[in-house]
Amino acid sequence: RPVMRFGIVFLACPLKLSEDQRRALMLTAIRAHQAEVHQAPVEIEGVYHHVYVAKRPGCDMFLERMGKLYEIVVFTASLAKYANPLLDQLDVSKVITTRLFREACVLYQGKYVKDLALMGRDLRHTIIVDNSPCSYLFHPENAIGCER
Repeated sequence: RPVMRFGIVFLACPLKLSEDQRRALMLTAIRAHQAEVHQAPVEIEGVYHHVYVAKRPGCDMFLERMGKLYEIVVFTASLAKYANPLLDQLDVSKVITTRLFREACVLYQGKYVKDLALMGRDLRHTIIVDNSPCSYLFHPENAIGCER
């Protein structure tokens, strides 16, 4: 089954995070034992497909807590037509303020890169949590990498 993966961008965070703060944020974001699976019917070229996404335990609580501290932006290289229905199901607390999709990415050497500079936010106060290093290729100093 195809699984959707999203990069999450937190904005208006402290200028510098200590190593302990970075580690705590990363572990909170990726800790999981069993995932809750959501699906959404998505129309692609006139045919409906079921797209699946695994929701890690604690995801709702994590997003709700982070939403109180930061502006949360989901930045994905996926197409809006199938990412939006899944985000509608996943964001139960409605804390995701902005959704950016493939058309907001930069195609660089055959890879979709999430160029944080194009978001119009102060990069000194922006971090990205993503499982793909090529996604944050232009801004590694703003990245917290996590495993799939």
